[in-house]
Amino acid sequence: MPEEERYGRPLFPSVLPQDELGIAYEIGTLSKVLAPFDRYVPSGERNFVNADKDGTFKAVAERYRDAEIDYLDGVTVQYADWWFNIRASNTEPLLRLNAEAETAELLNAKLAELTPMLGEPAEEH
Repeated sequence: MPEEERYGRPLFPSVLPQDELGIAYEIGTLSKVLAPFDRYVPSGERNFVNADKDGTFKAVAERYRDAEIDYLDGVTVQYADWWFNIRASNTEPLLRLNAEAETAELLNAKLAELTPMLGEPAEEH
């Protein structure tokens, strides 16, 4: 018996399409499958002109010190019901903000709180 047959390789091409059709029939659309994971309302990326990025990172980390904070790509601050990340642009003198919250109301309140700390909103290109 050839080695590839011992591991069931010949069966997969005929079984997988049937499995995929069965899953699609039972579960429905991909958007329906992913809906439980779509927990947050996103802000979209917002850019701010800022000449003191390091100072801003420190001020933000201090202001939100009660949160879970990560410095992997800028500063990411995470709470149970909302989070945000600010990072420096590599090509422009900008800070980039992305935030998400469980509700639009909470997101808007947190953006209003954060925006004054980050500098002047940049004009869209």
